[in-house]
Amino acid sequence: MWRCNDITADVPSWTPINDYFPNLAVMDIVQHPSNPNLMYFCTGEWTDVRGIGVFRSADGGNSWEHLPNTLGFQYSYKMLVHPKGDFYNTTSRGVWRSQDGGNNWTRIIGNGVSG
Repeated sequence: MWRCNDITADVPSWTPINDYFPNLAVMDIVQHPSNPNLMYFCTGEWTDVRGIGVFRSADGGNSWEHLPNTLGFQYSYKMLVHPKGDFYNTTSRGVWRSQDGGNNWTRIIGNGVSG
């Protein structure tokens, strides 16, 4: 994981944050539109690398925590954070929504059939 403080700079400066995550099969990363310090990434390549769920950063990507309640999200594809705070994650088990920053999840689309 690399971080840039100013992507608009003539020569953006990138610094490494962490390359020792327990799973490096990152599929998507999102930033909260009204709180740029809040970021998420999901793991699990849909072709064949099983992930371990979602990670969250509350400090703009400087540090990350695994959300253990997302261990079942082994194949995540795309995420979205709504400006009002709802967080959506599409997985092989459906589309899931969290309304509390990723602490709890409800399946809103899908019947659990892979694919």
